[in-house]
Amino acid sequence: MFEQALQRAAVLQQLQRVKNELARPSDSRRRVAAPQVPSVTIDGQPITLTDYDLRIAAQELEKADKKENAQSSGQQGFEPAANRRGEMAPPLDNLAFFSREPAIGLLQSALEQYHLDEKPEGTATSVRRTAGEWEPVTERRLLNEFSETDPGWVASAVAMGLKLFRKPHPFKEQPAEFEIGNKARIFVVGDWGSGIERAQGIGRMMSEMIEKGGAQEQHVIHLGDVYYSGWGWEVDRRFLRYWPVQKERSDSISSWSLNGNHDMYSGGYGYFDRLLADPRFQRQQSASYFRLFNDNWQLLGLDTAYQDNTLEKLQTDWIRQQTVGSKCKTMLLSHHQPFTVYEKDSIKMDATLKNVLHEGGIRAWLFGHEHRCILYNESLKIKYPRLIGHGGVPVYMSHRKNDPFDPPVAYEYRGFIEGGPLGIEHWAPFGFAVLDFDNAKIGARYFYEDGFAHPDPENGEVIE
Repeated sequence: MFEQALQRAAVLQQLQRVKNELARPSDSRRRVAAPQVPSVTIDGQPITLTDYDLRIAAQELEKADKKENAQSSGQQGFEPAANRRGEMAPPLDNLAFFSREPAIGLLQSALEQYHLDEKPEGTATSVRRTAGEWEPVTERRLLNEFSETDPGWVASAVAMGLKLFRKPHPFKEQPAEFEIGNKARIFVVGDWGSGIERAQGIGRMMSEMIEKGGAQEQHVIHLGDVYYSGWGWEVDRRFLRYWPVQKERSDSISSWSLNGNHDMYSGGYGYFDRLLADPRFQRQQSASYFRLFNDNWQLLGLDTAYQDNTLEKLQTDWIRQQTVGSKCKTMLLSHHQPFTVYEKDSIKMDATLKNVLHEGGIRAWLFGHEHRCILYNESLKIKYPRLIGHGGVPVYMSHRKNDPFDPPVAYEYRGFIEGGPLGIEHWAPFGFAVLDFDNAKIGARYFYEDGFAHPDPENGEVIE
């Protein structure tokens, strides 16, 4: 990722250029070949763009522009706090704009792809910052801003993504099932697929712990989201390239990934046909939901993104089938959260599973989507709700160390790292969770990029 594509003002400036291009009469609009989408077909036909697709793209970008001007589609709840001298960091949208509006996410992807792949040969497009200069968001920037971007090419790329978004990849109805040992280790990381340098570092940390684990049974689960829009090229460059499980260990260490909202912005084709097709994810059998189980626990990985922030009915029925009368304790895994204390978006997951939750059939629920790590007190009859969404998206730590927790928050690590343009930004550290299954009990530790586990570095917590 380069810094200009992460700046809201710069992205919206490009949005105007693309809108102007699409507003031109079709006979005067510069004809640009649609970006290639390898191996993607709809109803068996290769993807092509029509004037209708471009008109729909123009309408969607116009709606996105109006919504964006009314309220940012970037990350909520990370307002910068003043430091001891009263200085304020810049708004997060100036430095780490990750839009949740599909059309704008696709625009960000198109701008990145153009400058990575479509620039004339020999033209320098981006550089790393000078050696020794550390940036918490990205170390790459364009040499020439967006001045040389072709709005016709970008418009075609966005239109292609919106066409796929309207007719997504078919949903695989049959879930995967896999038996794990009563003593096993599972790594859980959420919202990790940004590919930025710090996210790569989290991948290396997990990989090192996997190697230290030796011959013990180990699994790695991603809770979803490859940025900005889940294109196949983004899956390759930002996810698979840095996944902590080495390909030569794919037979001994299983990998799993849930579907996230960003994965669906380009129709989910990159997720289903590229990510899940990787040999390391072979046990998932190309399904976006799955069940891992042993004698004591069952982990139900849900797809909450194919239908944004909710579940396909067959998943709801499947959850009831697995939980009613089960002798195993149940842990849910999902991208979207069942509740929140920070975000203003509507929460649908608790309503979708209202009956199951009312029966008290869910012991623990690990989820992402919000880019934080929070341990919640018992809520919705879930004894252990845990937000694990801090894998790879830069956000501010907007609280001071001794600020009280907002109920039902039981614990949130308030440490931060400094860096950035002004050197006064307080960046929340990235991290992941490690679950050590020991028959009926699970030892849980929450690691951060500083190398420490919280809240108890020695013992972690016990989920039982």
